[in-house]
Amino acid sequence: VFRGIFKYAWQEHLVSVVETGYGWNAYGEGGGYDGGDLSVGTLAVATPLTFGLDYRFSTKNPLIVPRFGAGIGAYGVKVLSGRDRTSRDPVTDRKRSVTSAGFYGKLGAEYLLKPALVLNGDVLWHNALSGDSEAFPSGYLDSNVAFAEFRVGINYYFTIRSTGAA
Repeated sequence: VFRGIFKYAWQEHLVSVVETGYGWNAYGEGGGYDGGDLSVGTLAVATPLTFGLDYRFSTKNPLIVPRFGAGIGAYGVKVLSGRDRTSRDPVTDRKRSVTSAGFYGKLGAEYLLKPALVLNGDVLWHNALSGDSEAFPSGYLDSNVAFAEFRVGINYYFTIRSTGAA
């Protein structure tokens, strides 16, 4: 999973978050591939763009900052046959590729390494409201797509306030 995250702290406890990324889940040989060659696996790709809010809790230890968050977004979901060809529904012959609205919830914490450098850990649950059983009656995108995300990373916080003369 690759992620780009932008955060803006409105207050000490309230932070707005804009995220985008690219993630995938691969299935092995014969793992749902709808073609004749069962040696080719299936790859489900999700590309979310989300907007949300995080609430940071105060703790007795100022180095650890737990938080929870939630938000909404647009979720691009595509099912590939192999690594590069978009799968098609065998009944309707439509490409299994949709962009739909969705939402997420998040629990996480930060550990302060230096004044502007933190170690970050999160668990997220995404739900893309992509279900369309008429367009995709044979599976994959016939119901909503949900997935969990576990991530660890390092964040650097910088200020946009000017310290010099205006």
